[in-house]
Amino acid sequence: GAGPAGLTAAFYLRIKGHRATVFEARHKPGGMMRYGIPAYRLPEEVLDREIGQILSLGIDLKTDQQLGKDFDLRKLKEAGFDAILIAVGLQASRKMALEGIPEKGLLWGIDFLVDVNEGKKLILKDKVVIVGGGNVAIDAARAARRLGAKEVLLVYRRSRAEMPAIRAEVNEAEREGVTFLFQANPTRVLTENGQMTGLRCVRMELGERDESGRPSPKAVAGSEFQLEAEQIILAVGQEAGNEAMIEDLWYSPSGSISVDPITLRTESEQVFAAGDIAKGPGTVIEAIEAGRRAASSIDRFLGGDGVIETLFVERSSESSYSGQRDRGFAERRRAEIPSLPISERLQGFVEVEQCLTDDLAIEEARRCLQCDLEVRLACEARTEKPA
Repeated sequence: GAGPAGLTAAFYLRIKGHRATVFEARHKPGGMMRYGIPAYRLPEEVLDREIGQILSLGIDLKTDQQLGKDFDLRKLKEAGFDAILIAVGLQASRKMALEGIPEKGLLWGIDFLVDVNEGKKLILKDKVVIVGGGNVAIDAARAARRLGAKEVLLVYRRSRAEMPAIRAEVNEAEREGVTFLFQANPTRVLTENGQMTGLRCVRMELGERDESGRPSPKAVAGSEFQLEAEQIILAVGQEAGNEAMIEDLWYSPSGSISVDPITLRTESEQVFAAGDIAKGPGTVIEAIEAGRRAASSIDRFLGGDGVIETLFVERSSESSYSGQRDRGFAERRRAEIPSLPISERLQGFVEVEQCLTDDLAIEEARRCLQCDLEVRLACEARTEKPA
């Protein structure tokens, strides 16, 4: 998989001197960064540039090659690969048991975002209901507004505080006109003459905390109600596609590949797994971290030292640091990143968050707490001998 975990692992393994080949099921690399995150959050030209920098190290990329269809683990081992990393992500929408789902018309979160990012011509109706509370649901809601939906309502079974979506993205969705209905859950899709007309829902109350650490939602008896909806997008989670179902591997009850939590090695010899397929849905930076960890483990498995730390900038001097703060340091506020006005955002998929100016970036850098040097000072203070 050529998503954030797979590309990161290939990058560090190549730096360590290994030959790295990345197999990707789709036509272009990037995984959910390309096919799941809309361009208003991650422009394609930025993605292309950074992936190009990774591949320029001499990494071999093979696209349109799907695990389980075009090759399997046995063929990779026979081809002479000494170690294999499975980082295929969670590329399928989790299906929801809902009565009355029509054969056509209802959209699934991941599939909808893939169509959006591939530039397919999508025409949405005026009243759209999104079901879900994660990043896929929020991205689908914001994309729907950009595709012409006049009213976008997001229905979530827990409260706003329990939403797994990135808080800033939820706030931006609200600013862009998305409305929210919390502690409600759909039970049936309503249709008339083959056309969707709405959702039958039930109110939810929050009970004891479940395995996720969040209060578990329970239906309130007799609280059924109906919502009007011309189009419905179900975005209640992600799951592994058929390509990730491999007989030689063990899986957790949630469907992720079972791995050693430290080394990310599976039960199968030579095989490692990283990213969403091994951990469940997460952020891009979490997948990158997993790719780094997988590269270290694979390098060690192949006889290396596993050290992949990279120093990008060297400090000119540490000895002059005294721990003193500039006057007014505590009152300095975080620099606000400029963003597009709401009226301009909804005209298309132009990047919303702009860059800091040089002056703002320098001001923000001056808020740094210098934690590494603070630790050094504390260590020195503890080891100083009393007079």
